[in-house]
Amino acid sequence: MSTIRAVALFLPLPLVLAACGTAEFENEEDKGRAWDVYQCSVYRNLDAGAEADAIEADIADGTVPAEPAQEWVDNLRRAVSDLGEAQVRHVMPMEDVGDLKNMCTGWLWEYRKSDPEYLVGYESFTLEDARDAGVLREGPFG
Repeated sequence: MSTIRAVALFLPLPLVLAACGTAEFENEEDKGRAWDVYQCSVYRNLDAGAEADAIEADIADGTVPAEPAQEWVDNLRRAVSDLGEAQVRHVMPMEDVGDLKNMCTGWLWEYRKSDPEYLVGYESFTLEDARDAGVLREGPFG
């Protein structure tokens, strides 16, 4: 059974005030990093059984190769079996990536990022959205 880890997804981002007085991302790279942190936090809370079903469907239609995808289906199903109700977070590998702490990583995360739905909402994603989701550290450095 996977251990549950406390996750602090805080991303320090320098801000630039626009002429209209609203804060915006300094550049597209910062926005992309904030989006990844946001998506990681959303993905971790998805139902593990439903995600196993989605991966199995992708294996069946040839969208993803059976290996290592089947291993992740098995991991997700095992979490559901062990815990009754499980989320993706119960099996998601996490590691520090640069200055991002406890970031989603590995095959399961790359699978998520390859989903065409991954970027839905990106264009309209704002600094305010990032703050509301808790992916920004408040204070003089972010």
